[in-house]
Amino acid sequence: MFKRTLFHLFIKFAPLIDALVNFSIFYFGSILIKSQSVGKTGIESSLIVFILALIYSLVWMFNSFNEGYYRFKRVRLIIDELFIILPITIKTYLELVAVYTLLGGIFWNDYSFFHRRFFIYSLMLQTLIFLYYQYTIIRIYSLLHEKGYNIKHLMIAGINENSLKMSRIISENPFWGYNIVGYLDAAPVNAAKHAIGDKYFGNYEDIEKLYFDKKFDRIVCCLPTKEYEETKKIIRICEKNNIDIHIVPDIFYFITSNSSINNLEGVPIISLYEPPLAGIGATMKRIMDFVLSFAGIIVLSPLLITISAIVKYGSKGPVFYSQERVGLDNQPFMMYKFRSMYTDSEFQSGPKWADKNDPRCTKIGAFLRKTSLDELPQLFNVLKGDMSLVGPRPERPFFVQKFKEEIKDYMKRHRVKAGITGWAQVNGLRGSSTSLEQRIEYDLYYIENWSLWFDIKILFKTIMVVWNDKNAY
Repeated sequence: MFKRTLFHLFIKFAPLIDALVNFSIFYFGSILIKSQSVGKTGIESSLIVFILALIYSLVWMFNSFNEGYYRFKRVRLIIDELFIILPITIKTYLELVAVYTLLGGIFWNDYSFFHRRFFIYSLMLQTLIFLYYQYTIIRIYSLLHEKGYNIKHLMIAGINENSLKMSRIISENPFWGYNIVGYLDAAPVNAAKHAIGDKYFGNYEDIEKLYFDKKFDRIVCCLPTKEYEETKKIIRICEKNNIDIHIVPDIFYFITSNSSINNLEGVPIISLYEPPLAGIGATMKRIMDFVLSFAGIIVLSPLLITISAIVKYGSKGPVFYSQERVGLDNQPFMMYKFRSMYTDSEFQSGPKWADKNDPRCTKIGAFLRKTSLDELPQLFNVLKGDMSLVGPRPERPFFVQKFKEEIKDYMKRHRVKAGITGWAQVNGLRGSSTSLEQRIEYDLYYIENWSLWFDIKILFKTIMVVWNDKNAY
């Protein structure tokens, strides 16, 4: 009981605790860095450092609230924390510099506190220590969930595609602290149809009894729109008995983060397919692609030349292999790779996906695929503007025509430029041994949630996982 109370108190007062941690890091970090500086100048008063630390911690907390950092999330990954904490910290430091400049001019007649070296060291120290602190908190949350603390027991109302998909995701992530107790449905045959008869608890009329028998903590209603009356009935039962309920209607499929609601003479109009990358966002992404691809070609030129020589002398045929792919707005383009197969390898078989131990691959080609080095020439595609560094992987016209008839929403991938790497790839969904449907889900998630920080996060994760990618071939 004590541990559970402590857990809830920690969550409730997390902003104040974080502010105290940030204050301590800034205060003691500033004194440490200043004491180690050569040729110290400027304000050395502990009182001034105390005032700046106090301002910093309060501004950081304000910015964190503004960025939605304290919306409670059971899903917490350290890489996600980094790409939330870093921009908040940079923004707070810049604001603190502005405040210090103002106060320094009015009260202290000194502007030297934030000299360049101190600014860089302090920013790095603040980010790394606070990130480690958050990592510790995440580990504590996960361990408490494993021990059974703060577990939320869910009862799913409705047995259908949406509810089973949500259940699968929750089951694959036990650290979130959710436990699916069972399912309710008006038709018992649905439980047998989906082989979950052992978790079928009955009809919706049983909600009240099951709740007071302490079988679950909250209801998650996943009924389709056509069962609107049943949904209203479930809501009424939950309201009457003060039961927590979450609604996951199937209409959410149509409403995305890129949808917009406009008003036409008092009539609300929902635009479902606003361009996900337009205006300044598209410009910034293109600038980042151009700069990083150009820099990558320059830096990696010795490696590119070496691989070219090995491919050339390893087997007969050209060094580079170009293949037609489908990109933005369904437009075809020629994608470049280092040749990894014997020439005319698809003459007999026709278009097909690569497999592990593919006999069409040369020896050096198998290595290039395993290490993803065969993809490096696509930096030239990015430089030209045919591709982006990050985006859904492009496919050949043959497969595009095939998949668009077989897989729902497949063509939405072509609303953005294709990429060398993507959200699906850094999550292990690469190669013919992985689910194409899952890859599409991840691609669509990327499109709906795009930001420059999301791109940077994917590039960072790509570097981390590329050498350990078991699905690469």
